[in-house]
Amino acid sequence: MEIAEFEKNLTLSTDYLNSTIELNDKIKSYEALGIKTPTIIQETLIDINISANLVYVYTDCIAIGKSFNTSNLFLYQLFFIKSIIRTVHEGFRIIKKYETRFFIEDLENDKVKEVTNLRKVFKKKFNLEIIQENRNKIGSHYPEDFMEHYNTIKNIDVKLTLEMFFAFLLIITKINDYLIFERFSHAKLNQVFAPYFKDVEEKLTILGNQENS
Repeated sequence: MEIAEFEKNLTLSTDYLNSTIELNDKIKSYEALGIKTPTIIQETLIDINISANLVYVYTDCIAIGKSFNTSNLFLYQLFFIKSIIRTVHEGFRIIKKYETRFFIEDLENDKVKEVTNLRKVFKKKFNLEIIQENRNKIGSHYPEDFMEHYNTIKNIDVKLTLEMFFAFLLIITKINDYLIFERFSHAKLNQVFAPYFKDVEEKLTILGNQENS
């Protein structure tokens, strides 16, 4: 399983997730002081939190792929097959839920066009209903009937599942690139948050000086 070509932006993705956490924490610290968060900041924060979930799906996929490669034991590989099924199902659920928020309004973007085309190809080749069915049977919980669990795993086409994983990995990688380099790039987020943070910090400094005088 060739994962290296997909993980070139893994460090940047991790930085994006860390930055999202820092933004959330910073705004919460302001709110704890009684500072009301402006609507535009609230809406932008909602957007980047949703986008961070999609970026997190990408990092999960990289972790699964690398772990599968280093696993020689059959039971380990079955565990990662189940992880693939769950991640693909949940990833598509998030994409579908928020596609109007992130993608439809930017349909002329080249990366969005790629994602749209790749999703069409994916849906033609792989049955999302079967993916959901397998996820419900073995991906999200352990059924009481062990033989049902075992037979479901035994009947999974491993080769096809790995093909599905690579097809999904390509989709989520393109989405990841679009989100962190274009839609929510550091420069664009800085335009929204930097003036607000500067204004709040200046006000807090003034209040601090008044309290100390």
